[in-house]
Amino acid sequence: MKHLGESRVILGMSIARSHESRTLTITQERYAQKIIDSFGMGSARGQSTPMDPSVDLSVDTELCTEPYREAIGSIMYFMVCTLPDLVVSVCNLAKFVEKPTAVEHWAAVKRMLSYVIASRNLGLSCA
Repeated sequence: MKHLGESRVILGMSIARSHESRTLTITQERYAQKIIDSFGMGSARGQSTPMDPSVDLSVDTELCTEPYREAIGSIMYFMVCTLPDLVVSVCNLAKFVEKPTAVEHWAAVKRMLSYVIASRNLGLSCA
């Protein structure tokens, strides 16, 4: 076994330690940029909230051809590791993973990705 020093990155999460304030901060800025780019949202503006409460997410007959399931899974990993404020939005959209409609559900996913753009430098901190 060999000691390689303090960890800086693990499982795509960046670890920052501040010895002065004795805090530990975990972020996923690289992973956020990766999922933003993979879904073609690189030029989109950030949103201040992950979901619009006035959007109706009912089941329709027209199915979504976009990579809905992959987007939800990617955002879910981001949510579990560093951004727990996405829980309610992800759960609302994950209910429709089997049968998402084309317009409303994909627009909601894109809004959530826009929120990830705005909050990609945020993370969890503990003292």
